[in-house]
Amino acid sequence: MKNKKILAVLLSLGMLFNSTACNATTKTSTGQTKTTVTQQKQEEVKIPKENNKLTEQQVFDKLKKSLENLKSVTANYKVKVSQLDSAGKETGKGNNVDITSKIIYSDKKDKDGFKTVSKMYDETNIDGVKTKAYVDMIKNKIYLDSDQKGLKEYTGQDMKPQTESSYIGMVKAFSLSTNLSQDKRFKMTETDTTYDFTYKGKNGDLFYMVDGLFGLGIELNKLDDVEVNLTYKISKKDFSIIEVTHEVKQTVDNINYKSIGQFKLLSINDIKEIEEAKDLK
Repeated sequence: MKNKKILAVLLSLGMLFNSTACNATTKTSTGQTKTTVTQQKQEEVKIPKENNKLTEQQVFDKLKKSLENLKSVTANYKVKVSQLDSAGKETGKGNNVDITSKIIYSDKKDKDGFKTVSKMYDETNIDGVKTKAYVDMIKNKIYLDSDQKGLKEYTGQDMKPQTESSYIGMVKAFSLSTNLSQDKRFKMTETDTTYDFTYKGKNGDLFYMVDGLFGLGIELNKLDDVEVNLTYKISKKDFSIIEVTHEVKQTVDNINYKSIGQFKLLSINDIKEIEEAKDLK
């Protein structure tokens, strides 16, 4: 089971949430310019003619290349997990998670050539319970705020920074796990402004990708039995992943669950420092 997550949806003896904010706390162990997705929607999006009618491989190549000049990302994650009755209808109000994440990247790269996280800040709302967390990978420090009294350094010995599920981590998982020459698991469609990659069906690898992005802690022993409905939207303007949506259905201990989630890219390269952490030592 994966142990690096943005949040953990724990399904046992009911449904409980345990937020590992910033994907930063876990037990032991492009020439892009400053722009926002909101601004792009408000303004006329001018798509270069050469960015139309590309092949799947060309889109993937441009997606990976877009990371070269990536400096920072602001994104939002929403997840709802519900229990289903025998007819497949939701019972109760379910559990809701809303996370806004700010990430600043360094020029240091991992073994696969992808940039690593320098600083990461999350504001998390789980069924009305709000927490904040900040990770400074340069100083190797974690700060938590679980009582709305401000971020305080965490010094416990059972936690350490983890940043696998950042935006670049998502792109890495998506690009490395999709072998286009051998596996047509995704169906690509083209719109005026995006290339959309969609998969519907049972696929353990893709469920694992959803787990990595949204941090679902659902039982992972029978991944190939999980029904997955997954869509990645890639912008034609700068080849960033601007939205990911998922719906997952799974049975655990004879109880049926459904998870729906949405990742939205809010901005790229618009932050040099995380203001919420500027006074921390």
